[in-house]
Amino acid sequence: MDLGSLGAGDTEEYLSNEQVGSPISLDANGIFVAISIHQITGQTCAEHGIFNRAMDKQDAIVVDGTSSTLYALSVDMPFMQLNVERAGYCYMFSFVFTSLQIRDSDENVAAQMLSRTFRFGQPTAPAP
Repeated sequence: MDLGSLGAGDTEEYLSNEQVGSPISLDANGIFVAISIHQITGQTCAEHGIFNRAMDKQDAIVVDGTSSTLYALSVDMPFMQLNVERAGYCYMFSFVFTSLQIRDSDENVAAQMLSRTFRFGQPTAPAP
């Protein structure tokens, strides 16, 4: 379900299979997806959410013709992170789970969603 921006502003969009206000409220089968779009590039984009964190695994994927990497991490809550730069914008996708088992069982679904169905739209603001 579309949770909207949860008050975070136009650059954020949140989705979940549960009606929650944050990932901490998920039940055992919950999935929380955060999509952020910002005018940042280079290492700042590439390292968003993953800098200095131990990776459990990483998979190369192509998102609407742009190569990127889907990272699986386990810190406070297990999550997957994909940051992809396109036309002066950084598109950041975070998938948050309540357990490693749920994260790992949904990894293929997340990768397919990103690589097969996501398409970049036209930005409403000019790139920096």
